[in-house]
Amino acid sequence: INDSEMKAIGFVHCVGSRDEKALNPQCSKVCCITAVKQAIEMKELFPEAKIYCFYMDLRMFGKKYEDFYIKAQRDYGISFIRGRVSEVSENIDGKVTIKAEDTLAGKQIKVTLDLLVLMSGMVCNPDGTRTGSAMSLQTDSDGFLKSCDNIMHTTSSPKAGIFYAGACTGPKTVPETLAEARSAVLDIHSYISSDRK
Repeated sequence: INDSEMKAIGFVHCVGSRDEKALNPQCSKVCCITAVKQAIEMKELFPEAKIYCFYMDLRMFGKKYEDFYIKAQRDYGISFIRGRVSEVSENIDGKVTIKAEDTLAGKQIKVTLDLLVLMSGMVCNPDGTRTGSAMSLQTDSDGFLKSCDNIMHTTSSPKAGIFYAGACTGPKTVPETLAEARSAVLDIHSYISSDRK
């Protein structure tokens, strides 16, 4: 694909997450920053293209993520449109036409895109659920494995000797996953050490 073929690209945030109808009410934590990062990458690949991000609200969880979002607007000219997408269809030229409400401007908008990227929400892996079920481990209402405590003991399972880390218990960022992995290693070490006494 060359620059002349790619004139408009759209990203839709929170597809299938934060949505009761999709049975996925939680935020995936990584979609917003990933969309902003990929929007910038697309702008670098196709400098003449107009880039749109359609969002409900931006949840920039990490350190300096807000600065990254501001940079996307200021330095790359990426348009952030607050409002849900109401309709997506293909036009006669094979391009994608998208209708959305811009809630900040209070108006309906219609945009024709060469590429539409859906930032889908994080859901539990069925393999993780099957593995947990085989070991008689409980799942939470969202389908992820249920830890002993979602605040103080996120790496502890209800079964002795089984510890969790990362997205098996819910959507996690990479830094959260690494922190939980370190914590789980310490828990495992303590468990093995106490077992030898």
